[in-house]
Amino acid sequence: MRSRLRAPACVMLALLVLLSLGFAKAGPSSAQGSAETELAERYAPVIARKAQQRNCDNHGEAFRPVPVDVVLGRSDVVLRGPAGERIAAPTAADLYGRGDGWFLDFPGDALSPGCDYERWFDQIAADVPTTVYAHVVTEPGHDGFIALQYWLYWPYNDWNNRHESDWEMIQLVFPASSAEAALNVDPVEVGYSQHTGAERAEWQSTKLEKAGGHPVILASRGSHANHYGQGLYLGYSSDEGFGCDDTENATLREQAAVIVLPHQPTGPGDAFAWLSFAGRWGERRAEPNNGPTGPALKRQWDAPMSWAEDEWRGESLRVPSVSTIAPSATDFFCSAVSRGSMFYFAYLRQPWFVLGLAFAFPLAGLWLVRRTAWSPAPHTPVDRKRRAGEILRAAAVIYRRRLFLFAGIGFTFLPIGVVAAFFQWLAFDFTPLGTLASLADNDGIVGGVAALSSGAFTAPVAAVVVYAATAVAVDSLDRPAELSILGAHQQVLRRARHLTLASLRVFVVVALLTITVIGIPFAVVYLIWHSLANQAVMIEKVSATAALGRSEEIVRGDTLRTFGVLAFVNLVIVAAGPVLGIVALFLWNPSLAVINLISAAAYAILVPYAGIVAALLFYDLRHRAAGDSGAPTSGSRMPS
Repeated sequence: MRSRLRAPACVMLALLVLLSLGFAKAGPSSAQGSAETELAERYAPVIARKAQQRNCDNHGEAFRPVPVDVVLGRSDVVLRGPAGERIAAPTAADLYGRGDGWFLDFPGDALSPGCDYERWFDQIAADVPTTVYAHVVTEPGHDGFIALQYWLYWPYNDWNNRHESDWEMIQLVFPASSAEAALNVDPVEVGYSQHTGAERAEWQSTKLEKAGGHPVILASRGSHANHYGQGLYLGYSSDEGFGCDDTENATLREQAAVIVLPHQPTGPGDAFAWLSFAGRWGERRAEPNNGPTGPALKRQWDAPMSWAEDEWRGESLRVPSVSTIAPSATDFFCSAVSRGSMFYFAYLRQPWFVLGLAFAFPLAGLWLVRRTAWSPAPHTPVDRKRRAGEILRAAAVIYRRRLFLFAGIGFTFLPIGVVAAFFQWLAFDFTPLGTLASLADNDGIVGGVAALSSGAFTAPVAAVVVYAATAVAVDSLDRPAELSILGAHQQVLRRARHLTLASLRVFVVVALLTITVIGIPFAVVYLIWHSLANQAVMIEKVSATAALGRSEEIVRGDTLRTFGVLAFVNLVIVAAGPVLGIVALFLWNPSLAVINLISAAAYAILVPYAGIVAALLFYDLRHRAAGDSGAPTSGSRMPS
């Protein structure tokens, strides 16, 4: 009996030994995987984005981070190959091992999305939670540190570089050698990806907002660059992005669900087989509109510490939130890049048409320049007929010869603008107008009134004063005793009631016509006809009502000419300051506050030139309306 039982006993003992060895081998691996999951869930980020007021509202963020599964296995998604291969409804297995020539193609036109991608996203991700992918990784040569990465997949990027799919990420660095050890310490720093670069923050810094220990990511509208706070961030390099990231009012917050990724998939049957896909996650286009590559192809996937050391920067350039009293260089830059990208998208879709327009505009400008006379451009007497080109040249001569007088009048724009800004602050912070202004991002009549009431208030108030002072100073040049800077402003104070009433009437009528949309053409014509009312108030000393009538009387017969002259000179002075500020940004790299101060100073210097042009145009149109040859008109002189 003993001999018969000994063999089975040995077999059982051997099995027990093997099983114990197997569990001993599997134990640490299972514990490590469990630790990675616990670590990933402990620090899962909170995603903050700007909510839409309604569907297809491009002021808010239409998308959110989701698992890639929402775009895989769908019949309306195609995987395309370098030799024309076409795989419909591609799965993770279809993506496994595919090379650089392959790309996913979603339904829609990436360069002209309209609302197509948003509606598609709402359909495919309606029941899918906001999700991030976690990746825990160490790097050889950087012992004692471990990185916890969160990768965010956005199905569409609607920014200055429109493209299908967008991969963003953040990285937490722990002073630990394993996920288990990281559970017992706090991170030392975190990096938020922003386009091809990233911005760092210490874990204990007040710069980094945390919600219950979870880092808060403020996703920029459209670009999905990750920022630490609300605001408008200016980028003028490939790392920072070329344009402006907008996280203002990013108050819609969601705690992200977490999916932990392996470092590499085991094969095509792996649920994460898509990690080995070396192609593009969106339609192939020329840069910067090409679909992005996946996480495993990024440098930080394998070298997180080296990436942090080499590419993380300390801060982003945040545009000052205080409204400026003159055209802002930073706002101008943001708008110019955004509009420039729209022009580029149009070029990619219809290159010959856009190139034709690009050549047509300068040719039209050259034709207009040749349509007028630029000499002899007499600057005396000021009250006479002149061609459009002569007005522009004569104004420059007058400004140069009376530089101290007119530059001094121009610089009063700054303190007047500060005072106007102060009263605007009182009105919008301590009256119901503040609530109205908060609706400016919405569409409709209320939003239109809010936008017109809040945005461009301080600069026009100051400009009205400077234009009026310039007009009365120009009018004094034909007399033996010219007005001083103080004397010009004293005359403005005497006519302040009429200036205010005339300006308010034009503003109200134009605002009411504009918010109806169909009334915009009428608003433009009304504005042109009454654009010289303040010159009539100051030069002819008439009431507000009479000045409005006088402006319409002399302008109606020369509407296009008036529009051309005033539009040209105002566009020049509005753009000159911001352009100078942007040049300083690239060459000198001062602070954004200094850049906007440079822009404001340049604008203040140039505003009187526009005021001189307006005064000379008033004289010219008055002579033309009277049908005379250019002799001085009675009633043009200010009283002694």
